[in-house]
Amino acid sequence: MNRKPDSEPAQIIVVPSAPRYANGIEQLLAEVYQVNPAEYEDVITASKALCHLSIFPEGQFVAVDTATAQVIGMTTSMQIDFNPEQPFVESWLTTTDYG
Repeated sequence: MNRKPDSEPAQIIVVPSAPRYANGIEQLLAEVYQVNPAEYEDVITASKALCHLSIFPEGQFVAVDTATAQVIGMTTSMQIDFNPEQPFVESWLTTTDYG
């Protein structure tokens, strides 16, 4: 995190995701998973975050450090039809049509 040791304590807010957070989501996931998004198709890039937001706007949230405006957490979810008697075994990429 880009915070000086003598700075104010972090103020974290959780808000609905928005297009302005897409790059921060990509940076966060690249750091968490230690991958280069350009080389690893399963990580959510900024463009995939925007796509998710346009298709599944409910349930998309980010945690933001108000002192730095840095995205420090995120969720991505969607509602699907689910029958507990039939296992749901396809990948996330298949479920979201790769985006």
